Amino acid sequence: MINRMNTYRLNDDKKRTELQTIEQILDNNGYDSSIIEQFSKPRQKDNSNNTKDSWAKFTYFGRERRAITKLFKETRVRVAYKVNNTINKHLTHKPHSPKPMLQFQQSGVYSLACPDCHKKYVGQTGRSFQKRYSVHFHDYK
Repeated sequence: MINRMNTYRLNDDKKRTELQTIEQILDNNGYDSSIIEQFSKPRQKDNSNNTKDSWAKFTYFGRERRAITKLFKETRVRVAYKVNNTINKHLTHKPHSPKPMLQFQQSGVYSLACPDCHKKYVGQTGRSFQKRYSVHFHDYK
């Protein structure tokens, strides 16, 4: 609550009101209001080591993750993991047909993206995509 009070741009009257509210909450919950002073003081940063940690990003592969993490344990490099199997890869169909126009003659799951808001609509059809798209376009008009 103190952090919130100090983060928002409040004038002195609003800050005083917020501080009184925080003191009342502390009192109602059985805490001493002097605890506010501990959180109001800016924290001292440890300047003994001015180097920042750097990050390395690895694709998550299960058990191998432990070995990689152990390698970087004693260094200033922190490890972040990413995954390869995203929902985008599962939902988007990348046809391997030699003729690109053939894909519009097929049925199946499809995704339409709005060029303005970038939202996507995912649908399924038993008809050819070309016929289904003409229905979407008619509804749009």
